[in-house]
Amino acid sequence: MTETVELVRGATTIDLFGGTDGFKVAYDGWVQARAQQNEDGLYEPPVETITLRADASSQDVLSDNLNTIDDMLRQAKEYIDRPANMSPVWLRAKLDSETNARRALVRLGYTTPVSSFYDIQAKRAHLNEYALSLERMPAWESPTSSSITDITLGSGGSVELLSSSITGSIPARLSRVKLYGSSRVPSVGAIYEFWMGFRSAAYGNYANLQADWTCTDGQGYNNTTSSGGSMVYVYDGDTDMNTRVGLLLSDVTTAYEDNLGRFLILLRAQCSGTRNYQVRAMTGVGGAIQYHQRVLVDSTSWVLYPLGYVDIPPERFLTLGSSYIQDFAIFLQSKAGATGSGNLSFNRLYMIPVREGFLHGKGTNIYYSGGSDYPTYIECTPEERYSGVTFTAAVSPRTGYLRGALDFEVSNFFLPAENNVAAVFAGQEESAHSTSDGIALDLTYYPRWLTLRGND
Repeated sequence: MTETVELVRGATTIDLFGGTDGFKVAYDGWVQARAQQNEDGLYEPPVETITLRADASSQDVLSDNLNTIDDMLRQAKEYIDRPANMSPVWLRAKLDSETNARRALVRLGYTTPVSSFYDIQAKRAHLNEYALSLERMPAWESPTSSSITDITLGSGGSVELLSSSITGSIPARLSRVKLYGSSRVPSVGAIYEFWMGFRSAAYGNYANLQADWTCTDGQGYNNTTSSGGSMVYVYDGDTDMNTRVGLLLSDVTTAYEDNLGRFLILLRAQCSGTRNYQVRAMTGVGGAIQYHQRVLVDSTSWVLYPLGYVDIPPERFLTLGSSYIQDFAIFLQSKAGATGSGNLSFNRLYMIPVREGFLHGKGTNIYYSGGSDYPTYIECTPEERYSGVTFTAAVSPRTGYLRGALDFEVSNFFLPAENNVAAVFAGQEESAHSTSDGIALDLTYYPRWLTLRGND
C-alpha cells in the first residue's frame, strides 16, 4: 500500500508526501480538517494547513519546486473565478492502508515560509517548515465517477428504484443528469416541464410510497361528486372559496410511516368550459390547517398545477404515532371565475418528495423520435455550480440545436448516501399532461465523504 498526499491538475501531479517532487509532509505536519455545518445545515469549506519539508539539489531547483506549487494554486483560484478555465485543482490523499484514494476540490490556496530562506539549511536547499494552506470544498469525493443508466419513469408520479446502495457518508455529487426519450418509453408528445425528487430508505420503504393520490378515493363536498374517474365540481353559482375534495392519508395507503417527508403537491385538473377557477390546498391534521397559495386553473386540457409544499406529518407526535399520521389531510378548495361556463374536475395529486433532493425543469423538449432521444442535461461542477441545456433535435454538431428557454431549479440536489434510493417523477407537455408520456434517466455521480474513504 502507498500513502498519498498530492496536488493534481489534469495530468500534472505534485507529490507532497513521498519526496518525489522535493516535498514531504513534516512529522505531525497535517491534522486533516473536517467541514462543519452552519445554521442552515450546509457544510462550510474547511481550510487545510499542511506543513511541508522541502529538499532540492540546489536553491534554483528549490525555487522551481516552490513556484510550481504557487502556480498550481493560482490555477485553482482561476478555475473558481473563470468559467473558461476547465481544469480544477484537487487535493488527493490516501492513508497507507486505506484502500481507495479520495480527492477534494481546492478553491483557494497560499504558501507561507516558516523557516528563513537565509538560514544555514536553506543555503543547502532545505526548508524545514513550509506551510501550505488550502481552502477546499467540504467533501472528499471519489476520483472516479459512478453511473446509473436506463431508468424509465412515467409522467404521473412514477416511483422507480435507482440503486440498492449509494456509498459515502454524505450525499453524492450529481455531476450529470440526463433525461431523454427512449424507444422503451413511447410518448404522446415532448415533455416540456418536469418535477423529480429522490427518496431513500431513510424515509421508509420506497415500494410503499404512494406518490399518486387518486381524488376519487377521497370525499366530495359542496356539489362535487365522482364522475368518469375524477371528482367533478358542477358549477352551482357558488363564487366563494369553498372545499370541494378532501383526502386523508388513510384514503390512499395503509403504509403510513413509509409516506413521511416533505413533498411538492401537483394537482391534475381540468376546466370543462370557458369559466376558470382559483384553486388552493389546505393541509394538516385535525384543526391545525395550513392554507397554501391560490393557483389559476384555466385550461380545458388536463394540466399539472403546483399547489405548494407540505410536511407529512406537519409536526412530530411520537405518542400518537400512526394514529396521528393516518389522519393527515389534503383539502382542495376552489372559487369560480365571474364569467364563462363550465365545471372543474380534480383527477390526481402527485406527491414529489423534496427533502433528499429535488429538480424542476421547464422549457425542455424530451421525447423519442426516429432513433433520436432529444435529451436534457443538468450538470453540477465540482464547485457545485449548476447548468442546464436541452435540445430541439438529435445531439449532433450539425443537427443538434440548443433550446434557449430552459429554466430549472434545484434544491439540495444530491444523490442520498443511503440504501434503496428511488426517483419520483412527474412531467407534462407544453399545454397538457398525458399519463402515457415518459422518459429515460441516466445519472453520473461521485460518492462523497467528510473524512476518510476506506474501502468504499
